[in-house]
Amino acid sequence: MRYLKNTLILAGAAALVIGGILSPVSAQTTTKEIIQALTPLKTRSLSTSDQPAPNPQAEAFINSVRAQSNRSLSAAEREQLTAITADKASANIPIQFSYGSNVIKGASLRLADELGRALTSPEFKGNTFIIAGHTDAKGSDEVNNPLSEQRARAVKTYLVKKFSIDPLTLITVGYGKTRLKNKDQPLAPENRRVEVINALASTAAR
Repeated sequence: MRYLKNTLILAGAAALVIGGILSPVSAQTTTKEIIQALTPLKTRSLSTSDQPAPNPQAEAFINSVRAQSNRSLSAAEREQLTAITADKASANIPIQFSYGSNVIKGASLRLADELGRALTSPEFKGNTFIIAGHTDAKGSDEVNNPLSEQRARAVKTYLVKKFSIDPLTLITVGYGKTRLKNKDQPLAPENRRVEVINALASTAAR
């Protein structure tokens, strides 16, 4: 059984989308809301025997990327990562950066803190998460691709330092402008975001 993808959108008119159900949320997003978005809905109500079967190939790839976290992923690896995590629970978080910079703006540090508290919650102990950086459509791929990766790494560095998260449980990747959230408005602010994906559950939790 495939995981249902949960998405937390934290920009403009904020809303929480869980399994296709739209519910309003406060602009002051909470740790609890992020946890909800990153929790696969179907797995909580299933018995151990009915849990989705692990995909050894996907897990092997995730683990290999995790073990080489200090290098940038190739285009082929980014595509493979996209395919593997297409049905995983995720949260899109509009952590803002200075223009053309990977420095997190002060106003966005609260969101980063809420994310840190969510990722260190007991239910996610031992999980592996992907932190994906995205830009809007302005600018070239040569600029946007490395910038989006640098921003993802900046979020990872912040989380590791402040919340003592194991860096091997956070995989960073930059997609530049290749995965716009709002394709009808390519320069819309919701396209400039950090996406967090619950990529690999703890083996002990199965």
